[in-house]
Amino acid sequence: MPVLAALRAVVPFNFKNLATLKCIQRLSDCLTIATSIARYLGDQRRKRQGEKIITEKNSKRMISLLKDKYASKQFELRGRYDITIKKLSQVFSKDDILYGFYEELFTENFALKTQRFLELSEYQPDFNRYINVTRSEKVSLPQWLITDIHTHYKNVYNFVYHKFGNKVPTTWLK
Repeated sequence: MPVLAALRAVVPFNFKNLATLKCIQRLSDCLTIATSIARYLGDQRRKRQGEKIITEKNSKRMISLLKDKYASKQFELRGRYDITIKKLSQVFSKDDILYGFYEELFTENFALKTQRFLELSEYQPDFNRYINVTRSEKVSLPQWLITDIHTHYKNVYNFVYHKFGNKVPTTWLK
């Protein structure tokens, strides 16, 4: 669970002391998830081929990969919150789940929310430590592809907006 790894870096404490299993679920915009996966796959391909930077040719490859894969199981597994949240609620009580939007995850406000949620007494987050930071350049996506991805994940967006209302970051697609 990548969030757990990131949380361990920001919140150093002994996980063995937890008496109750709790869940922290990070929520990211489906478009962000899809582009992140495509960027990662492109970065891996470039590393195999010894390329160091994103070129226009690589940007076109990433857009092509995204166009071909955004509806695949590999991509959907990470963003189908309409399914994930329902399954989490079958396993955890609502008091044992903390939802956090990626945009707020590493803020002081969310850190305090996490501290209370995990019932931590000692807590010294390090907001200057960055782990697993994307080093590749951002690629501008064509509007038609953004629209296609948004349309494909419309049920997810509707579910998230219905469940979280005005807590959904303004950067998310509507």
